[in-house]
This record gives sequence, structure tokens and C-alpha cells, in this order.
Amino acid sequence: MKNKMVYIIGVGIILLYIASLSFGEINHSSTIFVTIASIIGGIAIFIQLKRERDLMEAQFLMEYNNTFITNESFTQVQKLLEDYKKGLLDANAIKTFDRQVLINYLVYLEALAALINKEVLNFELIDNLFSYRYFIAMNNPVVQEIELIEDAEFYRGCYVLHKRWSKFKKKNEREIIMEDTSLELVKDYNDYASTKRRRTK
Repeated sequence: MKNKMVYIIGVGIILLYIASLSFGEINHSSTIFVTIASIIGGIAIFIQLKRERDLMEAQFLMEYNNTFITNESFTQVQKLLEDYKKGLLDANAIKTFDRQVLINYLVYLEALAALINKEVLNFELIDNLFSYRYFIAMNNPVVQEIELIEDAEFYRGCYVLHKRWSKFKKKNEREIIMEDTSLELVKDYNDYASTKRRRTK
């Protein structure tokens, strides 16, 4: 769809240019063709760059997703959080879980946050693949208690992403996992979810 729009815009530019020449003083057809060729060349370069970007995005998403699937520690964390969500485990199971493994999982999500917040990726690309893994951690009240609240400054990117992603989901009427214990309910959420850093006293 986007490529069609590029073609339409390109044709429109060419037609407008030809129309403007017909009322001008330039009557040499060679000048017209050279200019049209330049415009078409520019559009072709733009399309090629966009395709390369799309391929790079797809490759990154595959590799990022593959880490979640093949990393045994991440699989353990996700199962832990899923079992808690289903009521199969209590808060103590998370509190006594290997803290460093949990931190590694959260830091990996922080890396995704950086790419989204800098608009290298967008929500349409990541929502289906990663929203479950993200919100099952961010909206878990125990994870919030032992990590996200206590060390909120180190997870600022995740807070910013949480606010933007939640807004995206609500706007598009998509489900938010564990919304009843959403991270946005914690104290100082808006401060950490702001793109402006708080001044330290």
C-alpha cells in the first residue's frame, strides 16, 4: 500500500512538472525527459532504501523473537509469570526466583523499549509478537514491587514504552494483559514515563 502511494506521488510530481513546463519558456523535450528521468531515479532509490530497511526490520524481529524462544532462562521467566497470572503460583515464587535471571529478562525488554522510543521500530510491527511477553512482566504486581518500583530509574525506558504502548492498544481496542494491575497504577508512574528526566535534588 505504501509503495503504491510512492508511485502515485511520483507520477503526480512528473505530471505537475510537465504541466508547469507547458506554460513556461522551456520548449526543449530533452530537458523534460532528463528531469523526468531524475525524478524516477530518485523514486527508485527511495523504494530500494525502504525495502532494505524493511528487510533489516524483519531480520531484527526474527532474531529478537528467536532469543525469547531459545534462551532457556527467558523461557523460565515467562513460564513463571504465566503460572502466576493463572493463579498456579503465589508471590513468593517470584520473590524467591533467581533475581539476576529476572533482571536479564527485564533488561532485554528495556532494549526493545529503546528501539521503539527512538522510532526505529513501531507498534504495528511488534504488537503481536512481543506485547504478551512485555505486559505480563510490566503489569505483574510482584515484579513491580521487587524490581520496577525499587529500581524505577534504571527502567525508565520501559515506563515510557509502557505508557505509549498502552495508549496504542487502547486507541486500537486491543487487549492489555493484566490491566487490573497495570504499571500505570504505581506511584510516580507519570514521572518515570515522561520523556523528560526528573531533576535530582
